[in-house]
Amino acid sequence: MTKRLTKSDWLEHGLKKLVKSGVSALKAEPMAKSMNVSRGSFYWHFKNIDAFHSGVLDLWKYRTTVQTIVALENTSGATDKLFLLIQSAFTSDPAQERAVRAWSLHDTNAAQAVALVDDERVQYIEKLLVESGVNKTSASARATFLYWAYLGQLVAANRTIDTIDVSYIEEFIRR
Repeated sequence: MTKRLTKSDWLEHGLKKLVKSGVSALKAEPMAKSMNVSRGSFYWHFKNIDAFHSGVLDLWKYRTTVQTIVALENTSGATDKLFLLIQSAFTSDPAQERAVRAWSLHDTNAAQAVALVDDERVQYIEKLLVESGVNKTSASARATFLYWAYLGQLVAANRTIDTIDVSYIEEFIRR
């Protein structure tokens, strides 16, 4: 007997398909075919394709933002949290981030999800900077520039950040 697919199975598979093949792969028929099930299984878990897309975006947000923040909150000291966040952001696999951002260029709902995540991330960086002793105005500007640097390295074809010592970025924060 085949394992019964859960909503989470569909969303996990959807995120993988998004990374591998782009948003065009996030349709009921191709998804069902790639999972060796009928479309009925898809519609058992999702009212429509928009609900599925929303779930994939929620999973991306959870994985790339919520889980990261929760994990960092178990670290003591805002400065240590900030350094760990920067190291993680600049050295992690960019595939999901790139795929969702590519999707957001052509889809309003994806664009809104990305904008909300961007705001949440910048606010979190700013909060850590303020807790590290940086004044609010400077923290806001630094958080924005750090996030722009992160976004810039996402689109860099050669990902030169892997060869740059993250301590240079950390030094930027301290000054």
